Amino acid sequence: MRTSMKKPASALLLLSLFWLQPALSKETHHLDKVPADAQLLDRIAAIVNDDVILFSDLKAALAKTQAELATKGIAIQDPLALERKVLDSLILQKLELQKAKQLGITVTDDEVAEALAKIAKQNGLTLEQLQATLNRQTPHGFITFRDQIRQQLLLEKLQQKVALSQAQVTEEEIDNYLQRSQLQQNHWTYHLGHIMLALPESANAEQRKQLKRQMEVIRQKLLAGEDFSQIAVRFSQGSKALQGGDLGWLDYEQMPTFFAKEVTQLQPGEISPIIRSPVGFHIIKLLGKKAKDAQANTNSREAALQTLRLQKANEVLELWLKQLRDEAFVDIKLPELKKSTTEKK
Repeated sequence: MRTSMKKPASALLLLSLFWLQPALSKETHHLDKVPADAQLLDRIAAIVNDDVILFSDLKAALAKTQAELATKGIAIQDPLALERKVLDSLILQKLELQKAKQLGITVTDDEVAEALAKIAKQNGLTLEQLQATLNRQTPHGFITFRDQIRQQLLLEKLQQKVALSQAQVTEEEIDNYLQRSQLQQNHWTYHLGHIMLALPESANAEQRKQLKRQMEVIRQKLLAGEDFSQIAVRFSQGSKALQGGDLGWLDYEQMPTFFAKEVTQLQPGEISPIIRSPVGFHIIKLLGKKAKDAQANTNSREAALQTLRLQKANEVLELWLKQLRDEAFVDIKLPELKKSTTEKK
């Protein structure tokens, strides 16, 4: 029987390199390539189209996520919900890798080497020192990290191809943007938290009402003083859920249009009303606000074009990732993880 994933990724996937994002050790694990003795020691956590995610993959990614949450001081209130969310992220990653292969997208050794050199420089190391450091931390650490970087570059190329190719901007839109910018200069940058619940494919009126009621319950929890990051980890279906819903610092122009205006009306520490978008319902928390650094030529047509393309790309990518999941065959083999975490209150 065909089973479709119903949880899309969030908006604001900003087409950047998430170097430390949990990654699979290999691009694919085909059923016909898993040795018989390995099947006795491992088991399948989920089937994703014609690939599988192994239980060992899930446990490794879960351990990494738990460690990252611990460093941020985010307590895990629902371990089972966290495990399901980590599995969801691996499923989406698997689907993206399949799509990249289908489209013939590749990453060259030179591109990987350039990225590794950049990471080493950012950490005040030479490439040789980075290699030695990673190998001291874990056996074959540099090779594993290099494979993760290759995979992240591949996903970035895929996202750019899909999103930017569809983010067409007209001259009229640039003119309107420049006029708005001159009338309403926004000199602030915003630190945002994000919680999202996703609508199922072709949702009917009753499903929309039910999902909004679920979001109202979540909002009441926040208003009652429950920790935003813990609630995001437990309930959000956004791409930053495993980071406590933290979207980082964004300029007004970088935000999706469906919640940008709401953000400007918030004071630090406040949460937004429930916001509706084509993919679901959202709550935004303003975690902080500061004046933007002076930027030259921000009102140029080229700057306006890049800003509008980025806005559209983020929204296009959100919808594309939702469709990718909705159309996939996904069979979760762990009974305890089959129930959606959004059904738990």
